[in-house]
Amino acid sequence: MKITEQTIKKVAELSRLKFEGRQTTEFLAQFSSIIEFVNQINAVDAKDIKVTYEVTGLKNIFREDKIECLDFDRGKLLINTPILEGTEIIVPAVFGEKNDK
Repeated sequence: MKITEQTIKKVAELSRLKFEGRQTTEFLAQFSSIIEFVNQINAVDAKDIKVTYEVTGLKNIFREDKIECLDFDRGKLLINTPILEGTEIIVPAVFGEKNDK
């Protein structure tokens, strides 16, 4: 397929691209090169090649998320916290004043 300047202008119009000056000529060369490469790929006889959907052999294994253990003691969970104020864990400030919660 021969790509002409008219073809490029039509593609530009459909794509809502605006070419100025030499851009049309440059795009013509680039577009022609792409079409030539696609034609090379199309020329390859691939009818005996098995279709590959993925190459790693890995498969997704889905499982239902289950909570293993609901039996916990809040006191035991909070025993290792550095600063505890009532039921709140006090952490170092990231933004603002040191004593801001």
